[in-house]
Amino acid sequence: MYSDANSKFNFSIGWLEWFKARHGIKSYRRFGESSSVVMENIEDALPQIRAKLEIFDWKDIYNMDETGLFYHLQAEHSLATKQLEGRKKDKERLTVVVYCNRDGSNKVPLWVIGKFANPRCFKHVNIDTSWKVTRKEK
Repeated sequence: MYSDANSKFNFSIGWLEWFKARHGIKSYRRFGESSSVVMENIEDALPQIRAKLEIFDWKDIYNMDETGLFYHLQAEHSLATKQLEGRKKDKERLTVVVYCNRDGSNKVPLWVIGKFANPRCFKHVNIDTSWKVTRKEK
């Protein structure tokens, strides 16, 4: 139960669920772009990759991956009384690169790749990252 010391207003955990059911509000997923991977190709290549890696020490094997941070992207689910229209996704993003060696003894600071040389949001912030720029500042 939710309770506020300054208020006599109380409601149970199920209140939102009953409200949504009474007014026909459901959670809908926004459908859009997708990609696919052929798992058989990956499964066939893994033994060969593992065999090649056996000759190296764990400290000498590094893994690097990147991920997109879409900071303007809207949620895929929303509460509504009917199915929502699809919208074009905002592609504004930062690329974050993470890498370290296999035994974890060398964890390299994140690389953040964006399109502005000096983002205002980082003006008075010290973050342990390497900042890279993809194109000329606007």
